Amino acid sequence: MLQILKDLSNASNTRMSETFWNLMEYYFYDTMKSCEQISKGLGFKENPNPFDAEDCDSKIEEILKRIEFNEELFREFMIKWTEGVMERGEDPINQLMGHKEMQGTLNTGKAGQFFTPPALCRLAAQMTEDHPGKEWDGITEWVIEPSAGFGSMLLADFKVLNEKYPGEAPCRSRVYVAQELYRRTAMVCWLQMNIAGMTGYVDCIDSLQRERYDDRWF
Repeated sequence: MLQILKDLSNASNTRMSETFWNLMEYYFYDTMKSCEQISKGLGFKENPNPFDAEDCDSKIEEILKRIEFNEELFREFMIKWTEGVMERGEDPINQLMGHKEMQGTLNTGKAGQFFTPPALCRLAAQMTEDHPGKEWDGITEWVIEPSAGFGSMLLADFKVLNEKYPGEAPCRSRVYVAQELYRRTAMVCWLQMNIAGMTGYVDCIDSLQRERYDDRWF
């Protein structure tokens, strides 16, 4: 994934961090457009998300002015991302941030945007699931992450839950709510949850001040 970003950065003559965010925005609106099409196919009268196909096409057109479109590389990046999440239970985006080439991608200033290492996310999820007497009782559970970032903690919980109940009802009876202050970071979190097949939504919101910056994304 890192090499793909390098190739796209060279082609677009942009910094790696800028290329990363442009690519994430492209995937976000492209996936939002697909979600609307799926909703219509399922017979929904209204689109549950705030962007329709026309909005998404307009956003994508703007993004492609900032990044060189390469269908093969765009597709390859998404394939590697999807394989990492779904087949290996990894957190590829979080891992990507660990490379020195990606320095400056995150806002590590006053806002304190630091991300939890995947191993620590998994440990926290295991501690939550493995305590004595913790068994599914048939009731829908809600898991809320008030500073979600890229959704690493939620991804880890979903993976551990699927390992404990492979293919069983508990994996579909847990609703994940991600709250994230930064809109671009919230976009990546929403994409990660979609790739993993998690039930829930993302709120671009200040969890402390309760100030909302965008509509809710399902």
